[in-house]
This record gives sequence, structure tokens and C-alpha cells, in this order.
Amino acid sequence: MPAFQAEPGMPYWIDLTSSDVRKSSHFYSQVLGWEIEEISEGYRMARLQGLPVAGLVQRPEAENQPDTWVTYFQSDNIDHDCERVVELGGRVLVAPVEVRLGQLAVLVDTAGSVFGLIQPAGEDSFIAAGEPGTPVWHELTATVSYAEAVEFYEQLFGWVTATTDAQDYTTALVDG
Repeated sequence: MPAFQAEPGMPYWIDLTSSDVRKSSHFYSQVLGWEIEEISEGYRMARLQGLPVAGLVQRPEAENQPDTWVTYFQSDNIDHDCERVVELGGRVLVAPVEVRLGQLAVLVDTAGSVFGLIQPAGEDSFIAAGEPGTPVWHELTATVSYAEAVEFYEQLFGWVTATTDAQDYTTALVDG
């Protein structure tokens, strides 16, 4: 299984916040071949051929929210990046905390979409990639403040973007 080393500003990790993590684990193990391991109460890690792919988080019953995937972008300075999010008009929902993968934070962009940051522990920032069953495309649907959301991520991560003429669709590139 190929793995790649993510760079700051690239999608690094995904978590599914699920109302039934047991059912979600079964579904994704059957459909994508993920091996699911319970890491702690309410959190499971999915692997494919031994490499980390995603996390599955039990959503508290009190939260009346839909099940949702959250994309985490790699950060090389999570505290600074959280400050930048606020400066750019976003919000911090969960300040940086230590987790198995390193440090993570959960934030909201200027369009109201939830995303995360991860600063990997140590030198290793390899994740599973390039095979069926691994994440390959991360897309933000911004129905409000589309141009503002694009500018937010450009400024936060230094992305170069390209927008199609036919519709409002922007592709982000890291390092050109």
C-alpha cells in the first residue's frame, strides 16, 4: 500500500462523528475493507493494510447533529494556525489537545464549515493513500460566502487556487 508524506496545508486525517459508531465501523469495514480498532471509549481507528486511514468518533446522544465527516489539515504550528483562523474570521471550537496522532484542534471557517488541524507527533506524517478505500478527494460545499471561504483557506494555508469559468468550483493546490 502506498503512503505519502503530507505537507502543511494538505488534508491529513478524517474523522466520522457517528450516532452509532458500531454500525459505521461495520459498514466501512465491509464496503472499504477497513480494519477497525477501538482506541478508547468512543473512538475507533480505521486502518487499511496496516496504515491509518480514518477515525470514527461516537457522537454524544445529547448532540442532535447529523453524522458528519471532518477533514483535518496538517499543521506544523497548530497554536499559530489557530490564532490565524481567528484573525481571518473563523472560530476555534476545540483548542489544541494532545491525541494519539499528535495535537489536534477543531475549528469553523468563515462559511460556517467545521474543519480540523493536526500537528503530527514526531517526524512521521505518513498516511495511507493511492488505493481503493483511502481518502482521495476533500471538498467543501460553501453555499454562503463562497468567495470568502476560498480566500480564508488561501490565506490560512497559502494555497494557490484555480476557479473554473463554467461554475463556482475552485481547486486548491499546495506548492503550486
